[in-house]
Amino acid sequence: MSGYDYPAFLESVRRVRRTAPTGCYYCDVVLPETCGPAATRAMQRLCEERSAFVVDAHHVIPKQVLKREFPEGAVHVREAVHGVAGLVLGESRWLPYDARLALVPPGGDPATWKEHVRTLDDLLMDERNGVLLRRYCHDQIEARNRSIPLLHVPESVIDFANELGLGWYLDKMDDRRTG
Repeated sequence: MSGYDYPAFLESVRRVRRTAPTGCYYCDVVLPETCGPAATRAMQRLCEERSAFVVDAHHVIPKQVLKREFPEGAVHVREAVHGVAGLVLGESRWLPYDARLALVPPGGDPATWKEHVRTLDDLLMDERNGVLLRRYCHDQIEARNRSIPLLHVPESVIDFANELGLGWYLDKMDDRRTG
């Protein structure tokens, strides 16, 4: 996994998510919706003090899930289905990379190869799956003492998960919170 570069991931998430006033997605988005104003301010102060204002980029779909589901990366395929008019291309989706699937890119044009194959590093570096959290909140979420409710998961993360067929993981995260 030589291409995964955390500082570059942090910077790309910072560019995309620069709207958070305190720099912590959990403190700015989740707390105000789940706590009263006084509790929100108290938690934000605690987060600031314990984090010393250090901000981390957090993978909402964890790196270990991406590594388990796509150990060699992903390949974009289109299913061929038999329709009334004969053989037609059906649903397109990303599957775990398999050299047998990736030999000929969809459309057969080798020039479009990069569009149809994503390495594991590409998946880990995708800023759509990241949110900025101060170190304290990040540690709390990583330790599973806190979580980002599905209602507050950014739309880009939902798109990323659905694109890769990982919507089940977001559902599982939500079930763990409510179950």
